[in-house]
Amino acid sequence: MARLRREIAALLLALPGATPAVFAASVAPELPLFRIRSVQFQPDAWRRMLRYFKETGPNGPSFTPGDGYMPATFGFEDIRGNRGEPHRAEYLNLWGYENEGRFAPFEVRLVSEDWRAFKPEYTRDERAKEACAAKICLFVDQWNISLDLDGTKTGSYHGSVIESPTGTVHGGDTFQTTDAEVKAKLETLLTHWSRLLDERFKPRP
Repeated sequence: MARLRREIAALLLALPGATPAVFAASVAPELPLFRIRSVQFQPDAWRRMLRYFKETGPNGPSFTPGDGYMPATFGFEDIRGNRGEPHRAEYLNLWGYENEGRFAPFEVRLVSEDWRAFKPEYTRDERAKEACAAKICLFVDQWNISLDLDGTKTGSYHGSVIESPTGTVHGGDTFQTTDAEVKAKLETLLTHWSRLLDERFKPRP
């Protein structure tokens, strides 16, 4: 496990401007199997996913610098459909802090969004129902799950946002979820990203 931890540290150190000192406090002392109860996400798959954050070229991650309020992030997205219309959107991000051009990662976050045409029965928010009675609105079912660099789940959120195609937010709800539902969603998202990135970066003949 110590060797695996060093390998992942080396992969992350390959990000632009990274130095060993910056990452010393960011990498977990041990890297166990990433476990979701009875499901095991093997270290090699987790390691590959982290490695893809340092890829370059058109398939590589985008970089968004921090702005004083939000940390910096390397990210991938998978959009199926057209923004501003009903569509599916998946995001995989490595979040970290910048310091004099250096990047210190601390968290992996997976966001999954299902954008649908709004229907009143989708929400308990009366203000949103009223605002969308005479205009086109979109209902966004959103999952947000965060993980430590060793793959340990640190938080989750499932809720909704109701907004117009121009981005005006009219309301939303927070949904109660069970551990089993979070586990199933996380398993689905990790499998999706592992397969998608393996395919995206598969060597071409």
